[in-house]
Amino acid sequence: MLKIKSSILVFISIVGMLFILNCSNKNIVNKATMDHADKLKEDVDILFKSIEEIHPNIFANISEEDLKEEILKIKKSISDTTDILDFYLLVNPLVVKLKDGHTSMGVPFGHLKKISNFDKNSILMFPFEIEIKNRDSSIVITKNYTKENIPLNSKIVSINDVESKKIVNKMLLQAQGERTFFKFEVLSYRFTYLLYSLFRDREFKIKYIYEDSIYEKTLKGISFKKRFEKTKNLKRVNNKVFYTLEIDTLNSIATIDFRRFNNLNKFKLFLDSTFTEIKKLNIKNLIIDVRNNGGGNSQLGDEFFQYISKVPFRQFSKTIVKVRNKGTKTYSSKNLIELRENPLRFNGNIYLLQSHYTFSSAAGFTWAFKYFKMGTIIGEETGGLAVCFGDIISEKLPNTDLWYYVSFKKFYQYGTTDEDTHGTIPDYEVPSKKALDFALELIKRRGE
Repeated sequence: MLKIKSSILVFISIVGMLFILNCSNKNIVNKATMDHADKLKEDVDILFKSIEEIHPNIFANISEEDLKEEILKIKKSISDTTDILDFYLLVNPLVVKLKDGHTSMGVPFGHLKKISNFDKNSILMFPFEIEIKNRDSSIVITKNYTKENIPLNSKIVSINDVESKKIVNKMLLQAQGERTFFKFEVLSYRFTYLLYSLFRDREFKIKYIYEDSIYEKTLKGISFKKRFEKTKNLKRVNNKVFYTLEIDTLNSIATIDFRRFNNLNKFKLFLDSTFTEIKKLNIKNLIIDVRNNGGGNSQLGDEFFQYISKVPFRQFSKTIVKVRNKGTKTYSSKNLIELRENPLRFNGNIYLLQSHYTFSSAAGFTWAFKYFKMGTIIGEETGGLAVCFGDIISEKLPNTDLWYYVSFKKFYQYGTTDEDTHGTIPDYEVPSKKALDFALELIKRRGE
């Protein structure tokens, strides 16, 4: 009898434990049985919950009510046939509406690569590099990967009977940034991936204009792998070379091509050797080119200013930092950074080249350069604003494996207020591609 009671007790204990385990793991069980659509909807909730927790002010450019309404619309549009690209195209426009160039979703490049690895001909992509012109939204060919004789600088009128302007307007919904001209810079680089994601075409009938004549040709796309390999060679930033020096001794001009605010220690060595050479050759004119600089670590800017500024300086007067789920902290300082003793400090003429692509720390660098009157600025208004969100936290959605990036700081350049909703304005406004030639001509005129 005792034996039977013991067995009953053991059985009851096991059942009780299973019940407790089942209750404690209820969410895990439910997640394991979630269908495809539910998992995608869960990622939508996770994404915007995370952005709200991390971002200093998610509602700076969209109301809480509108955001919730947009999230509901997205979730209603998701079904079991929604793939990763569809998900990205549904969700990304809402992230774009936050109007923060640093807060963004990563392009589903890995997803496309997986499909391509499985079948190299499953994805065929647009076989051109292009540039979208800010003045009229036109699409211009800058690189031709086909054997067809289609000249560079040809203006595309339509692709597969869809007008270029309609394509650009559709893509603008997918491009992060505060200003439209910066979005065009983003789209020029991402055009091929977005064109495939939006239309999934494998063949391209293009109508284009060259020298006032209209032509039409139908071309097959190129494989994803080939297109990616070609794009790697056209990056604005070489992964190993962030800053280079060229010296024209005949005209007494040194040019620093500065493409990334990266690796402070290496940059210090670069500056020391660069300005040692400039002093040794008694160079009179310095050109600093940040037209292809998308930012990085702003400490490199402070180090650079120690070689070119004639007065104490500061890049930021105020920074608001969001501590996740704990509110914000504000750090303010108007105390300028004093100049240290530096026998290599440059005392000649300085010209700074900038573009719509100049962003983040690079834009902050140009603002301080202008505010403290270090030299002449040539080019276009910067894509980065005088007051902006920045410094990001990167996270990955659990179901789609898509990365997303969220600003957790708000920066105020020195001397700015919330009214300064613009980038650094150049002293001479010229198209960025002509900025270097303009600077060289200006140096020549001033030297005469």
